[in-house]
Amino acid sequence: MKDTWIDFFGTDYIKFSENILSAERTLNEVEGIGSLLNLPLSSTILDLGCGQGRIAVPLAKLGYKIFGYDASAVLLEEAHKRAIDAKVDINYELVDMRVMDQFESFDAIINIGTAFGYVPEESDDCAIIKNIYRALKPGGIFILDTENRDNKIRNFIETYDSSMNGTVINTERNFDASTGRWEERMKWQAGGEERTATLNVRLYAATELKRMMTEAGFQLIDMYGSLYRERLDLSSTRLVIVAKKGF
Repeated sequence: MKDTWIDFFGTDYIKFSENILSAERTLNEVEGIGSLLNLPLSSTILDLGCGQGRIAVPLAKLGYKIFGYDASAVLLEEAHKRAIDAKVDINYELVDMRVMDQFESFDAIINIGTAFGYVPEESDDCAIIKNIYRALKPGGIFILDTENRDNKIRNFIETYDSSMNGTVINTERNFDASTGRWEERMKWQAGGEERTATLNVRLYAATELKRMMTEAGFQLIDMYGSLYRERLDLSSTRLVIVAKKGF
């Protein structure tokens, strides 16, 4: 399977995602992340799959030493601009999670906003989790925030229209139960022309992710329905896993 996500996360994504990833949501999520980490403000944190710096910038403003890795050059360019505008120093790098090779470099690694599952094979995702484990210092914390697959399937809608920043987007959805992959095909009008984008992501069940993290070596794995420690159940739209590396 081709890495279609690289094309998806471009300038159109930045424009439309702001409709969902509001400033209020970002501030609330940053507060939740800080509470879950419970680390000194001088701690070194890697925002893995940092995108346009939505989470990295406010964390840096709080005083954390932030690194931001992403495989989208377009999103990293925007992230650099936001860091400059906010007058914060963030170490951004163009990095593919599959080949990240740091060793005991970070006090915490966060992967926020469904930035996991885009690679073609489950073995790739397992390798990413092992890379994360290796990159954490002893006692380091990993936070994964993604879709709650059970809720998403339970509320499946095949076709719908939505408005994002004044643009009407038609979306067709499909879930392949044999592969666990969720696909959204979007189309809209811009400048008199039809534009399209396709999102294809592997949605893991909570039990699958827990197994993958345990196999990578993580201990003390907690699961929540949000970044605010809400109970995980079928009504939870998010799945948050907090895993700790042993000393």
